[in-house]
Amino acid sequence: MWVSKFFTFSILLVYNIDPVADFFDLPCLRLVVVDALLFPPRLWAASTQMYAHSQNDVRIYELYLEISHASQEVLRLLVAEFFGYLQSCWEELARYEPMSDFPAEAASIVVKRLTSQHTYQFLMGLEPEFESL
Repeated sequence: MWVSKFFTFSILLVYNIDPVADFFDLPCLRLVVVDALLFPPRLWAASTQMYAHSQNDVRIYELYLEISHASQEVLRLLVAEFFGYLQSCWEELARYEPMSDFPAEAASIVVKRLTSQHTYQFLMGLEPEFESL
């Protein structure tokens, strides 16, 4: 029952139908449902466009959270393994936040800052015996 209500509400949003004002306009609703069933690629494309960005935002947030809480001591990793863990997080973040979004002259500045930020994140996560670095 919940799934069908959610599906109907999603269809209404995709087709820009006010769920409160137009919900009882049954001919309009029938056309929308028939259109959605006859043209699923259109519905899929609209749904993907509507919800894909929010999923990326959630994953980006999770990655930043993982990086901020990451430490060699907590994860119980060797130095090289800890760096590999951070490197994989940074690479995934780079896929969600590509440098191609920046103009060429700004990208070089951003790369320098990211490199510096990655260095600090790595050093902050090392065990206390490495504090002299």
